[in-house]
Amino acid sequence: MMALILSAAEGGIRKHVFDLIAESNFVKENCNLVIYPENQTDGLFDAAARVHHWHGIRVEKSLGLRDIAALLSIIKLLRANSITLVHAHGAKAGLYARLAKLVLWKLQVVYSPHGGSFHSANQGSLKFLILGLERFLARLTSAFVFESNFAKSIFSRAVDTEEKKINIIANCVEEKSDEVSISLRDEFQRKRDQGFKIITVVGRIREIKGHDIVAKALAQSGSSWIVYFVGNPDQDYVAKNTALFNHPSIVMWGDDVDVNSFYRLSDVIVCPSRAESFGYVPVEAYLCNAKIVASDIPAFRENLGGAPAVFFYDAENAADLAQKISDCLASSDTPSADSVKNKFSPKIFGNKFDQLYRRLVN
Repeated sequence: MMALILSAAEGGIRKHVFDLIAESNFVKENCNLVIYPENQTDGLFDAAARVHHWHGIRVEKSLGLRDIAALLSIIKLLRANSITLVHAHGAKAGLYARLAKLVLWKLQVVYSPHGGSFHSANQGSLKFLILGLERFLARLTSAFVFESNFAKSIFSRAVDTEEKKINIIANCVEEKSDEVSISLRDEFQRKRDQGFKIITVVGRIREIKGHDIVAKALAQSGSSWIVYFVGNPDQDYVAKNTALFNHPSIVMWGDDVDVNSFYRLSDVIVCPSRAESFGYVPVEAYLCNAKIVASDIPAFRENLGGAPAVFFYDAENAADLAQKISDCLASSDTPSADSVKNKFSPKIFGNKFDQLYRRLVN
């Protein structure tokens, strides 16, 4: 039997795991246990989650004595459920799963760092000790899965991984319905009647996502834009940038499950992240035939480089962003969702994981 262990049950890891449960036949047939952080239950159980046994444990962000209790609980759960294959998602889950293998020596462990790792997260006095631990744990890992070549490269720079253990499987993004929110369509039309162009940024409002660069670009441009920030705010980050975010043309929309309507109705979707190991938003938006202006970071380039109606700007250069938004608005290029959809196909995603899991258990 199989188990999934999550370091986080929110954001990209949550979406990835639910896609895995929905698309992998092997997971549907063999996974009977999901272990997740007990304090992250909001929205955890939805229609995509077909696994009946969900078990929450206390997971701390930093290493500490409580991790011993968490590890012992996980070993007990794996043994009680006769688990022979574990897929660990995120750095802390990877730590637990591979240490469990020291006790359950027949356990096969698949590890997906999802852009995170202890050696990169810990820059203090423990860095070299933790790096040594991660290099040791690599020997206990049956297979590594990275969502992009970039994610693989940043991990492999510090942790020597056998090439035969490495698997690159892009996250999947399903095509969305053409239906849009009537109320949002009407609101946007009122803004356009006033001469505004609609610019939207989707994602949690925090420093790594780069909303401050968008606000600076808006302030510098003098253009007739209305900028919608769609996502939950990090209050400390918003407070630090109060002067920027109080611009009359910025709308703090808050979280919205219907991001599809924003993708389809906006004039431009801006993706200003400073760092991503994959980056769902530009791919989701492009599959809705949205024009994209994205920060020139490796993951975005890897996913959408060369696609029509996609413009890249220097990630910390607000003037460049303002210019690229203007260029995008003026461009006659149209998005071509068909040119990239196979790359992120849910069916291909599920099949690749099925092949990996079956190879490990046979």
